[in-house]
Amino acid sequence: MSVTSDTVLSSGQWWNALAEERLLMLRCPKCGAAWMPFLPHCPDCGRGPIPEVVESRGAGRLYSWVGVQSSISSPDEAPFVVGSVILDEGAPIYGRLLGEPGAEARVEAVFVERGGRTCVDFEVVG
Repeated sequence: MSVTSDTVLSSGQWWNALAEERLLMLRCPKCGAAWMPFLPHCPDCGRGPIPEVVESRGAGRLYSWVGVQSSISSPDEAPFVVGSVILDEGAPIYGRLLGEPGAEARVEAVFVERGGRTCVDFEVVG
């Protein structure tokens, strides 16, 4: 992520919020779109007003997933599944998937410690 002077949420703020088990995203006050990563302007309607920082409930649906059989950064943790999740608020996010993946499965955020920092995974709930 490239943080510029007009980015309203920095990478450090994101990681600090995760450490507090809060999942932050941006919302466009013009069109209502929600997004991650933290681009300074709405990806839907373009360079609009400064986005609002909002907290997600962490619930959503599984859009797609991929199995990771070996990992250079986490060799002792493979195999694992990474899911593409669309949060109920509309923002897409990626995270490790806990449970059996399925098309359109409901998921909820789970905060886990990994590599000395808090990360967000998603647990299949239905």
